[in-house]
Parts: sequence; structure tokens; C-alpha cells
Amino acid sequence: MKKKVLMSLLDSKAAHSLTSVLAEIEHELLTSAKEVDDALGGERIDRVPGVDARKEALRAVLQAIATDSVRDVWTDEMLPELVENPGRAESYVGMDADKWEEQMGRWADSYRDAGAEGSDRVLADHHVRDVFGVGLDTFERRIVEFSENEEAERLVAANFRAVRDVLDAAAEEVGE
Repeated sequence: MKKKVLMSLLDSKAAHSLTSVLAEIEHELLTSAKEVDDALGGERIDRVPGVDARKEALRAVLQAIATDSVRDVWTDEMLPELVENPGRAESYVGMDADKWEEQMGRWADSYRDAGAEGSDRVLADHHVRDVFGVGLDTFERRIVEFSENEEAERLVAANFRAVRDVLDAAAEEVGE
């Protein structure tokens, strides 16, 4: 029943209006910020999504929140952008801390068996960089310690944060 009510709210005129307004404002801000970023020689904003695509993305995030499927949406949409071999990384999303420590130990033991030396974390960092293309800290923070609330917020606010980052860089440039 709760899911049905939430889904009807997402299909409402108000929800469509809200996602439209947010997508349009975001597009305007991103377009301007990209121009500033380009003028600064930066690469903080690589592309500006179209308004319609962003409306659909925002709607998908809201639907994921309403249906408790943020992890699924994040795994499908964001994980491939974050790491190489996202299919292999899926099993580590939100992994229990003790299981994660055991996994790092297994990787480290495997490297030691091949003659490598170093702590579990150093060897796990080597493995994660080699297999997933990111450092251990990033892998842990974004994947192992996955938080639905943080990632849902990131999916909604990431473009606004990119605008803020460009404005901060511009302010710093002007201040020099």
C-alpha cells in the first residue's frame, strides 16, 4: 500500500513539475559553470546532461528512494562510472566490516604467496588499483561503506556540487 501511494505521488503533476524545475535550473547553472570552468582551463564539468535526461534521472532517484532500491540504481548507474570491472565490484557494495577485513587479508595472502611484501592494506590497495582502477580509500568510502542515504543525496546534488566547485575555483583564481 505504501509503495502504491508513493508511486502515485511520483506520477503526479506536482512531481513532474518539481523534477522539471530542478532539471531546468540545474541545466542553466551547469551550462554557465562549464563555460567558466572551460575559461579557467579546468575539467571539473565534462558534460552537461540534457534537461529531459536529467528529469528522468531525478525521477529514477525519487522512485528508488520510494521503493528502497537506491542500491540497485546506484549499482547500475554510478558503479560503472566509479570503477573498472563494476560487475566484480558489486559483491563489495555495503560489505560488512569484518568480511571486508577478511577479504583484504585473503588478497594480501595471495600476493604474499607470490612473493610480495607489505601490510594487508598496502597489498589490498595494490589489488584494488589493479582490478578496479581506484585507490583503496576510495573503494572503501564509496563501495564497501556504501550508504543509501549518502548516495541518494549525491545522485540528486552532484551537479549542484560541481557548480559550487567551479565557482570556488573561479573565486580563488580571481583572488590571486
